[in-house]
Amino acid sequence: MDRKELTLLIIYGFVKEDNKPLRRIIYPNEIIARHPAPWDEIMLDLYNLSVEGHIQIQPHGKPFITITETGFTAASVCQRVTAA
Repeated sequence: MDRKELTLLIIYGFVKEDNKPLRRIIYPNEIIARHPAPWDEIMLDLYNLSVEGHIQIQPHGKPFITITETGFTAASVCQRVTAA
């Protein structure tokens, strides 16, 4: 698994049990606390995931991240493949 997939799976871990996972807000510090990579590499992953349509980054006020339906589906598939 590459680092970007790990970043998506960390985000997925926050939302997968939520009753409205696409509305769950994740703050960058939550990701940093669970990710082994340096912050600048995590930021690159977040940017790339955003460009690919897997997440949305809301830069207004305190920045936060939400997962998209595409990202939720991709992470779910990735988690099943990784677990197998």
